[in-house]
Amino acid sequence: MELIDVNYSEYSNIFHKTYHIFNNPKFIFLNKFKCEQVKYLLFKDSKYRLGLIGGITNKKFQSPFSSPFGGFSFIKSSLQIASIEGSIDALENYCKINEITEIEFILPPLFYDEIFLSKLINVLFRKSYLISKIELDFYFKLEQLNDKYLESIWSIAKKNLVTALKSNIEFTLCSSCEDKEIVYQIIKENRLLKNRPLYMSLEQIIDTSNIIETDFFLLKYQGNSICSAVVYCMNEEIVYIPFVGDKPGFSELRPMNLLFYKIFEYYSLKGFKIVHLGISTENSVPNYGLCEFKESFGCSLAPRFSFVKKLNNSVQIESNSIKKDIL
Repeated sequence: MELIDVNYSEYSNIFHKTYHIFNNPKFIFLNKFKCEQVKYLLFKDSKYRLGLIGGITNKKFQSPFSSPFGGFSFIKSSLQIASIEGSIDALENYCKINEITEIEFILPPLFYDEIFLSKLINVLFRKSYLISKIELDFYFKLEQLNDKYLESIWSIAKKNLVTALKSNIEFTLCSSCEDKEIVYQIIKENRLLKNRPLYMSLEQIIDTSNIIETDFFLLKYQGNSICSAVVYCMNEEIVYIPFVGDKPGFSELRPMNLLFYKIFEYYSLKGFKIVHLGISTENSVPNYGLCEFKESFGCSLAPRFSFVKKLNNSVQIESNSIKKDIL
């Protein structure tokens, strides 16, 4: 397997569309300031098989370096396991030549492409990569949103949703800059209250919305903005909720239950198949209340694997295996 080190433009010509948006070269380019150096790598035998964008900082190669998950992109997800093995070998050889001492991957949860990711996990494990984290990602299959939905969820979730539906809360898709700022401030205040960091400013989210199709949602009750969410379109079938929050003082109205339900309803009508709600763990440790909350209204869950490998100093250069394109 040949590894070709290219620039942004050539990589974009091959991988202008990826199976999740965090691997899109436009998204990576927007966030390139978050690492010392960005590498755009293509893997090819008789034809292009895989692509990989990684950030290098302190001699560590990371994919992702600026998003919840990253990893390889494929031309076809039906890629043979041997091609994945060859690509990993070529990557390690490349890293050793360039004095990179560690490689880290955070892979998407399995529902983004179960066949490809299962193959990749198997290869990484057999290539002596250590599993550093297993986070739990929750997602909702929109086919569940049918006439029997209320009867299928936990009784407490049904009770809370019925309460919320009777509360005359307004669900709004925001378009104005003013409303988007309100969405952000609710999330920011919620994070501060829970002592959880918010890694993106409103300006950064707006900039990202120029790359990723992004929706801002707001719940209003009697003139008060009480709950909000930001949603990314990850591909043709999956949307992802990176940011969500509510204001204190309105919990008896169960606004979070209503917000998720309305988001499910909105994207179901638009033809999507999955709403990805993100992890409910931190460094693999579950937030038990959050896990139970998401399970209560019908969410499924899947693992999100992080892998790491430290490289030794010995270098074995394979003839013609690495090519540097100067464009």
